[in-house]
Amino acid sequence: MKHLRRTAGAAAVSVILLATLASCGEESPQIESTSGDAMGHIHGLGIDPSDGALYAASHLGLFLVEDGAPPRRVGEAWHDLMGFLVIGSGHFVASGHPDLASDLPTHLGLIESTDAGVTWKQTSLPGEADFHALDGSEALIVGYEGLTGRLVVTRDRENWTTVDQRPVVDVASAPDSRDLLATTPTGELLRYRGGSAARVRTVAAPPLAYIDWAHDDLVVGVSADGRVHVSRDGGQSWTKEARLPGPPEALEVTSAGWYAAAEGAIFESTDAGDTWSRLA
Repeated sequence: MKHLRRTAGAAAVSVILLATLASCGEESPQIESTSGDAMGHIHGLGIDPSDGALYAASHLGLFLVEDGAPPRRVGEAWHDLMGFLVIGSGHFVASGHPDLASDLPTHLGLIESTDAGVTWKQTSLPGEADFHALDGSEALIVGYEGLTGRLVVTRDRENWTTVDQRPVVDVASAPDSRDLLATTPTGELLRYRGGSAARVRTVAAPPLAYIDWAHDDLVVGVSADGRVHVSRDGGQSWTKEARLPGPPEALEVTSAGWYAAAEGAIFESTDAGDTWSRLA
C-alpha cells in the first residue's frame, strides 16, 4: 500500500471517533440464521496460537480467514459479535447480540468457546452486559461494557471488578497483565497503572481509535483516519507508519502477524506496519 499524506486534523479525528462510539452504542439488530458467508461489519480479529489461524468476528458471525480464499463461516450461529478475544488454543470469548434462531437474551454477556468458535456457552452476565471491546488472556480479561459505560476486569470470567466509568473505544492489557490502556472517543490514550482507576493518567500519544499491546513493550495503534502508529517503549514515544484505506474496524498484533480491518476488508502487514496488503 502506498504511503499517503495525512490530511485529517485532530477535530476530524474526534468527530469520527464519536460517530464510531455512538454507532456501537445503538441497539444492534438481531440476525436470524440463514445460509451464506456475508460478514458484515468486522468487530474483532484474533489469532489462534495453536495453528496461527486468523479469525474475524463480525456483525454476522465468526469467520476463519485464509489468504487467497473467501472467509469461511465457523459454526452455525450468526451472533453479532461486538467484542471478541482469543485467550488460548481454540479458546475464545465474545459478546454482543444473538442469532434470532437462538433463545438467548438480547445482550449475550460474556460467551465462551473451547472448540475454536464452533459452539458457544454463556459464561457470565447474560442479558446484563454488552462488551464492545475485550482484551487480555486466560489469566485476566479487560472489557468495556457498553450498556453501563464501565471499564471492567475479571480473572475467572464470572466475577467482574469496575476499574473506571467513562466512554471507551478500545482496550488493551500489558503482557504482564499489570497495566491497562484505553482509548477515548476524543482519541486520548489512558494508562491505568496496576489496573487501577486511582492511578490513571493520559499518555502523550497521537489520537488513537484502536490499540493492541502485542508483546514486551510493543504497542500498536490506529487513528480514526487509518494511520498506523507504533510504540516500542510501552507507549512513551510513537512513530507513524502506513495508512489503511479508511477508518479502522479492528486491530490484532501478535508475534504471528499484524492484521487490521478497514473498509470491510482485512489487511496484513509483514514489515511491522510499514506497508499493508489486502488479505481478504
